[in-house]
Amino acid sequence: MPSRRRVLGWLGAATAAGCVHTAPVAPLVADPEQPLRLGWRWVAGARMTFRTVITRYVGSVGYTRAEDWTYVATDLDPSGVIHLEGKLVGLGTQVTADGHDVDARRLDAARAVAARQTPEEVFLDLRLSGRIVACSLADFAQALPHRLMAVHFPAAGVRPGDTWPDPGLARAFAPVLPLDQDVRTSTQATLSDVASADAGLRCTLAHTAQLQVGAIGPAIEVVATTTWDTDPGALTRRSVEARWRPDVGADGRAIGTLTAELSRLDGP
Repeated sequence: MPSRRRVLGWLGAATAAGCVHTAPVAPLVADPEQPLRLGWRWVAGARMTFRTVITRYVGSVGYTRAEDWTYVATDLDPSGVIHLEGKLVGLGTQVTADGHDVDARRLDAARAVAARQTPEEVFLDLRLSGRIVACSLADFAQALPHRLMAVHFPAAGVRPGDTWPDPGLARAFAPVLPLDQDVRTSTQATLSDVASADAGLRCTLAHTAQLQVGAIGPAIEVVATTTWDTDPGALTRRSVEARWRPDVGADGRAIGTLTAELSRLDGP
């Protein structure tokens, strides 16, 4: 494994670690009683680091993968799309069975393969309103840590209790569905809470998404909670759970559940 990529310690896999730079943005003064216009506040040259911990459960076995990525904003075009270059700076894997860690020595070969197969860079085009316009990684598993950053915000201001369509999660999980089948999607985001933070406001959003194959085919149901800080104008934390319905494949085996935890390491 290249020396520039650190191996993540599992005791700290869900917490901030390392020294990273804070995006150079001006303080934002916001009034929780007024409608909020939410969105990213990237500026050219800014950088943020995110950790994604993704676990897939199949029966009693859990397969966990953690990745740390540092994104640098290279350019903001007039249409409001920021161009990001991402570098992999941390990677870790873990397998549990019946709630117990599998002996690390049994995983060494698989970890070496995972390290070789993990891309070390990604290029994203992200609208400041939250939509990912383009991602250089097409593979579902490789792209998921980046596509989980998508939170679609309406152009108009929102208040607690307001809802709006938010197809970001549906688009993140769509690649696992058959390409030759009609897929119906239903998505929603809700601004559930706004509270004062150290600077600006901290917003909590609830998300639901359902992808249904055909009229009676299988479905993916996704629920998520997002914490968003108006200063610096960025996603702070996100918890996601995706389930197949029905949770049994054609071979009779349980397909399982996928959970993801996304956190900004240079945030509070």
